Amino acid sequence: MENAQGGLVLYKGQSGEVSDSSSRPGYSLVMPVLAAAGPQQGSMQDTLEEKQTSAIADQGFVQGDMRDQSGMPCAVANCNSIDPPNPNAGNSGNTGGNTGGGTTPDPTNPTGVAAEILAANQAGTIGSWSGSGNVAGAGLLGSFVWLNATGNLSVDFRNYQASFGLSLSGLAGVISRSTESNAIGTLRPDGSFVFNNGSMTGTGCLPTCTLVINSGSLSGTGLSRAGVNFSVTDLLNLIAVNNQALNLDRQFPQ
Repeated sequence: MENAQGGLVLYKGQSGEVSDSSSRPGYSLVMPVLAAAGPQQGSMQDTLEEKQTSAIADQGFVQGDMRDQSGMPCAVANCNSIDPPNPNAGNSGNTGGNTGGGTTPDPTNPTGVAAEILAANQAGTIGSWSGSGNVAGAGLLGSFVWLNATGNLSVDFRNYQASFGLSLSGLAGVISRSTESNAIGTLRPDGSFVFNNGSMTGTGCLPTCTLVINSGSLSGTGLSRAGVNFSVTDLLNLIAVNNQALNLDRQFPQ
């Protein structure tokens, strides 16, 4: 999808929308329903051939939809060398977590993030990550305040759709915010994310706050870790959070 404000790449199973001529295309949770009339004339053999052709095309998509950073299909390129960027780079508000950076191989995942993502796509996996930690916030009149942040990330590898929710608390319960509308985005072949903004409600939000995902990525063997760098703003800039990182661990089914 593309207009004068920008472009958006949609993978199979994803949908997008453009609200007006001054807005760039964004991801949508609403899936379009397209009804098509069947052939006016056709035999049972024609129908079987159509199904076989469709199945082959679908399988070809699964094999070819993952690409490296230059756009080359992973079936041809060496996607194993791709590693997601470090979401904690340049941020002293939180430490630890993702050790990857750019195209430098992640020592905790020698097989490569892209290969892990492709395997999860073929298996139809839905993954979840969660974690909590302290992040720096600016309170009233710019005063510094530590906030406890808890994040939950979900990724549907079947269509690379992602969802991130966040809650913030501090000052013995005086500050309390939680996501009203999760940030919705998509997973890239290199393990990084692109998100739309979400919304939060709570103390200082008049009436809502905006949750902005600056960057995020998956890393580690089995995609065991995730990192998200986020900001939270509100109308009066009360208790704002700017460019803070949160590290998440994958939650495996018991």
